[in-house]
Amino acid sequence: MKKNGFTLIELLVVIAIIALLLAIVMPSLGAAKEQAKSVYCRNNIKQMCIAASAYTVNNDEYYPIAHYTKITSQPLAMAKPSAGPILAVFPPDEPPSETVTYSYAWDFTTIQSGQRTQTVPGTLWQEDTTEKVQQCPSYKGSDNWAGNPYTGYNYNTSYIGHGEGESVRAGYSGEVRTQSGQIIILPAKTSSVKNLASCALFGDGHYAGGANKFMRSPMTWEGDSDWTLRQAGTQGFRHIQQTNVGWADGHVTTQRELYTDTHPKYKPSLDAYNSANKVKIGFLSPSNSQYDLK
Repeated sequence: MKKNGFTLIELLVVIAIIALLLAIVMPSLGAAKEQAKSVYCRNNIKQMCIAASAYTVNNDEYYPIAHYTKITSQPLAMAKPSAGPILAVFPPDEPPSETVTYSYAWDFTTIQSGQRTQTVPGTLWQEDTTEKVQQCPSYKGSDNWAGNPYTGYNYNTSYIGHGEGESVRAGYSGEVRTQSGQIIILPAKTSSVKNLASCALFGDGHYAGGANKFMRSPMTWEGDSDWTLRQAGTQGFRHIQQTNVGWADGHVTTQRELYTDTHPKYKPSLDAYNSANKVKIGFLSPSNSQYDLK
């Protein structure tokens, strides 16, 4: 009696067809997966835009400050043994104290006290958020800020957030305060932004060294003289060669156009990085038009 079955040639043909179909389908599946990540990312940025709007309502129209440091001296908690009264080893009129450093940033605030470090939601969130909203699903690198559990996004520091560490020329007309000898530039107000729909607030942060959380315009802003920060504040075009941007009016877009126009001294390094890496980095415009308050 003759047995029915496949011949070796028929099996090879079937395997070849399956392999061909997989070769056709896999790129499409990969693109669909990355597109889903981009949608997820845009939703994260949308939440940031909503949080920024809520912040301005509660803070006299000021946007969250990008970064500043506050150092205080506060009493130590008294030691409490398992039994008996509180162990007081210092005179009542001289309570023990320790230096506590608060490193406030728009996304996370880091509190350093002795050997203890605590990370909490930053100024943008007014101490209330789901922290993972600050992780871009397509960014695989580590954070560039010690202690931050999530990363991948940046905030318009050149024109909106400002804060500590920003260089200012003499005659700068914006609001400036001095705290503990440190110049702190106050953030912008919503009323100072002339066109909310064309002023970037948040985006996919990425530069040659990872994901810097401070977005920079390609050219210096009013009063700024430090060109060295330009390269670190670029955007990452990691969503199928596109980048996501949240604007001051709350809408979020995806942009394909990438620009590396900046100071002639630093432009070659951007171009060199892009020629050697799959994920490209660059600015949203060849001038400051997508960042400034005009």
